[in-house]
Order: sequence, then C-alpha cells, then structure tokens
Amino acid sequence: MMMNMFEFFKPKEEIFDKSIIAQGPPTIRFNYEARKQETVLPRNPFKVYDLQGTLCKLYFETDGIFIKYKLPEGPQKYNPENQDERIFYSEIRNFKLIPVQGYERFYMNLVMNTKFGKRILYYLPKEYMNLITKILREEE
Repeated sequence: MMMNMFEFFKPKEEIFDKSIIAQGPPTIRFNYEARKQETVLPRNPFKVYDLQGTLCKLYFETDGIFIKYKLPEGPQKYNPENQDERIFYSEIRNFKLIPVQGYERFYMNLVMNTKFGKRILYYLPKEYMNLITKILREEE
C-alpha cells in the first residue's frame, strides 16, 4: 500500500473554529487598503475573540499579555467562564501568526502554546504582525 507523499503535511485537526471566523472581525475597518507595518502598538487594546469565540481585549504589557473580558450585566459581577488572564512572556513556549481565512489581507490569528495549553486569539490587525512577532520573540 503506497501512501500519498503529501499525506504527512495534512493537519490532523482543524486548528481554527469556523464559527468564530464566520462572526467576522470584532472591529470595523474604514480603510480597506492594505496598511504598512506599524512600529508602535496602538493606545487602545486590540479587540479579539478568544478560543471560545468570546469578545475580549488584548493588552501587551511589559512582562506579558493580558486578556480582559467584559463583566456580565446585573448584580453578578463575576463571570467564572471568562476570567481575565495574564500570560507572562516566559510562559509562552512558542507562537505563530496565521492569516485569517477570507480576511488574509487585513487580519491574522495568534496561536500560542503556553504552559497552560493552547491559546488562540482571532482577528489581530495584520499591520502589527512584525511588531507582535518582535515582542514575543524577544521575550522567548
């Protein structure tokens, strides 16, 4: 039985959740031109989706990244499903930035293998790709 030589390169599982990608970008872009690479992070945090498709804000800090979730409405101010999370750069084993299918010119997904497991953040603006790579590589 001869095995197809390219079978090895096929992914064993689908990495990205198609339903999250189908939600579309969490922020609206007014400029549809491909933008040049930025050299500084924006003042405001990135609005992204997490592994479950929950909208959150991503902050780059001195020692790590911080993922902040919106508090639920009403008297219950604690959301056990979506707790804010800080991942120190030293806890990120490796990472990869992959273009978002259907939005390749504008957005990418950040896939991280951390000591806590796999984390995926959807829809980071592509113009920050080089800067984010530099930040995460310097801290490895």
